[in-house]
Amino acid sequence: MCSIYFTHRYPEAKIIAIEPEASNFAVLLKNVQPYPKIIPIHAALWNQDGEISVSEPDPSTGVSGKWGFVTHEGPGVKVRADHDADAHG
Repeated sequence: MCSIYFTHRYPEAKIIAIEPEASNFAVLLKNVQPYPKIIPIHAALWNQDGEISVSEPDPSTGVSGKWGFVTHEGPGVKVRADHDADAHG
């Protein structure tokens, strides 16, 4: 929704929308389909290029739900990690 807001606010801008979690990325694709200036990327921003894991947080933190995913090094579902996302758009 933020990407859609910014494309309306800045109609000449190219918006790069980055989402690492697969089910959230599917929703992003559906939501931005009518907006050709929004470029959805299934990846995570990280301090280096490579792969990073996406998983649910430690339950002891109290964070849960589809918005509560975390990116981290180590075990989990792997996704592309980019240090400079603009280099791909």
